[in-house]
Amino acid sequence: MIKHILLVAVGGAVGAVARYCCTLWLPKSDSVGSVFWVNAVGCMLIGLIMGAITKTSMQAQWQMSLKLLLVTGFCGGFTTFSTFTYEGLQFLHEQRYFSFLWFSFASLITGFLATAVGIYASKFL
Repeated sequence: MIKHILLVAVGGAVGAVARYCCTLWLPKSDSVGSVFWVNAVGCMLIGLIMGAITKTSMQAQWQMSLKLLLVTGFCGGFTTFSTFTYEGLQFLHEQRYFSFLWFSFASLITGFLATAVGIYASKFL
């Protein structure tokens, strides 16, 4: 149990630092572009990682460790769903309804598509 907690903690810390670095690297804009792209990349990564892990013949304990480290930990720390929902509510609060709809739907559609691309790309690993 402690090993699992440590795997999630290490992955989460690295994911959170990676997210922070992306916010520094990506241009700042009114459309909260860094949140959008971090979520899209995170969705693609989770698809790629899960696709790769499930197709391998490694032992179940290694699969579980990789899922905890990379999916629960890294992707959980990297993606920003809570920030996504907060930014969406800010658009509503500011009565920017079109921005709210565009941001919400574009983020969800891109997330689903990026996850599918990640799963598809994992077939070539």
